[in-house]
Amino acid sequence: MKSLAGWLLGVACVIGVGPAGAQETLEISRGVKKTAKAENLRVVLTGESGLVLRGRRPAIGGSVFHLDSPEAQVIFEGVEPSEVQENYLTQFRIHGEPAVHGQNMRLVNYIDGTLVVPHGPEYEALFTYNQPGLEGDARGYVVHDYYRSAELGDAEDQIASFVLKRGYMATMAENENGTGASQVFIARNRDLEMSSLPKDLEGKVSFIRVFPWRYTAKKGYSGKLEPAELLDTTWFYDWGASSQSSIDVEYVPMRHNARWDSFEKINALENVTHLLGFNEPMQKDQANMTLEQVLKMWPRLQESGLRLGSICPTDGQKAVEWMYEFCDEAERLGYRVDYVVVHYYKADRTPKQLASWLREIHQRTGKPLWVKEFNSGAPWVKNHNPTPEEHAKEIRRYIETMDKLAFVERYAVFNLKQAGGMRSVLIEDTLTPSGRAYRDNDAPEAYRGR
Repeated sequence: MKSLAGWLLGVACVIGVGPAGAQETLEISRGVKKTAKAENLRVVLTGESGLVLRGRRPAIGGSVFHLDSPEAQVIFEGVEPSEVQENYLTQFRIHGEPAVHGQNMRLVNYIDGTLVVPHGPEYEALFTYNQPGLEGDARGYVVHDYYRSAELGDAEDQIASFVLKRGYMATMAENENGTGASQVFIARNRDLEMSSLPKDLEGKVSFIRVFPWRYTAKKGYSGKLEPAELLDTTWFYDWGASSQSSIDVEYVPMRHNARWDSFEKINALENVTHLLGFNEPMQKDQANMTLEQVLKMWPRLQESGLRLGSICPTDGQKAVEWMYEFCDEAERLGYRVDYVVVHYYKADRTPKQLASWLREIHQRTGKPLWVKEFNSGAPWVKNHNPTPEEHAKEIRRYIETMDKLAFVERYAVFNLKQAGGMRSVLIEDTLTPSGRAYRDNDAPEAYRGR
């Protein structure tokens, strides 16, 4: 696992061990303790405390873990949420009650491990105040619900400061449909305290939506959930909005074109955090939209409150310029675009050339990037016919390059299905050499903000 230190601030833990007996007590009241062995213990976490259980097979037999504070959390390092649920969850108690995922707690993928969070669906992850400095009347907000004018009531246009709890994302907007001045706030590893709002939201908030954050890695998959799981990715998309996040893998919905998928379906999704814009709108066999059509529909995407990606162009220069024009117009119109999305199918490019191409787009737009579809070459790329082993080396070089670029948040391989398996990462349910290279890559965390 590549990111644990930032999750808690590294304060030394305070431990109290009870009298000797059949089951001793280990109390952690602040800070974080890391261990690969905690057997036959009654482990009690209170206050802002944490426990990291290290290794694929942590030795915790006979122990019961009590999370007695909403600020206490446990990390399983290298163990997926589904495995924690199946093999370890019976050893957990939340405020004295048996732990039940989705009822009194949740299991969250934490890069290549699992975060145990003692929050049920009624947990208030956001608190707003009607005075600066976290003063005045307080109001709490639960996840997934829409808070518009009717739901906000007296709080509409009166929010002056807020606290967003660690592990959550909140979107605030000027208009009750999510448009106008709009900003996504993320409290990744610690509470986000805003003693005042950004200038363009001061006294103007008429829309709020809160989401549980997902600690995904960069590596994703262009396609369905089952191949995403085989390739050991923590996110996937399928060009629509008809799937769901699993306990291990985050789903990213998409509005592919002017008619599909429906905004109602997108807006009803839960356990998602991001939304993708129109797919290759300049292509007649894809979204097939003009810039004017895209801009006219863009406010509808903001209704979800999800963190929002740009249109997704091909990797041709004209298409990229089209995307630049979209970004410029969206900024002029005050539309929210949180990250820029590109595709990449160029072949025989060095890591330096790939990095230079991506860096140019990042610098031109000033936004983080997603490489939503990529492969080394494609049927339309001439004179590039690698063997499976050669292709695996090319894929490995590409992902190693993108892993090193801090401004690249995510990337997703596209499984090209050509004769002989050329450029495939998966043939039915069997991984190719390229698929194994992709699966075995230990990608870093996608979003590395606060």
